Amino acid sequence: MSYRIPYQAKGGTRRDYVVPSYDEMTLDQYRKLAPIAKEFIEAENHIDQRIAIVSEMSGCPIGVLNDRPMKEVQEVFDFLQDQCIKAMQGSEAFNEAVKTDNGYIPPETITIAGKEYRVPYDLEMETVAGQWADWYAWDPPEHEADLIAESLAFMLVEKDGKYSGTPKAKVAEMGQCLVTEAFDLCAFFFAKSERFRSVT
Repeated sequence: MSYRIPYQAKGGTRRDYVVPSYDEMTLDQYRKLAPIAKEFIEAENHIDQRIAIVSEMSGCPIGVLNDRPMKEVQEVFDFLQDQCIKAMQGSEAFNEAVKTDNGYIPPETITIAGKEYRVPYDLEMETVAGQWADWYAWDPPEHEADLIAESLAFMLVEKDGKYSGTPKAKVAEMGQCLVTEAFDLCAFFFAKSERFRSVT
């Protein structure tokens, strides 16, 4: 479950700022968290640094966090530290899964950003040459989350559609995939396709 920071502004407007749990985290949120995970865990005595990280992950302004009770803010710190540990463990498990087939079988379709995509089980037969031509011309990104988002954008095609390129908008939509699902799916592609491993 995510952690909610309730806030009521002057004039009565109320909103909750949300710190996602690892299980609810999207690739976009994981992209924000991954570079700071180790830093957060090590920033035990640097409260300003931790507040800045909580602000980044939740969207809650630093000024609002500074005015919250310390007990509540500490709870947010503790919660986010747990999510950092889970995210690092998830990344390690993903990097191990790409080396060996763990037997994971994905669903036939996956919904991302409100669109339903077919999941190719046999990448040699269920993808078209154009997908691979585009991917071979690909300049791989540095961040793990971007690598996975772009991999999904190249391999997934809308359920009732045909492959028609991989525009930046499609890659951006893949950032809304849950990171746990994205890890599993990308590891499945690695395990099942030598061509996928080679291109990546």
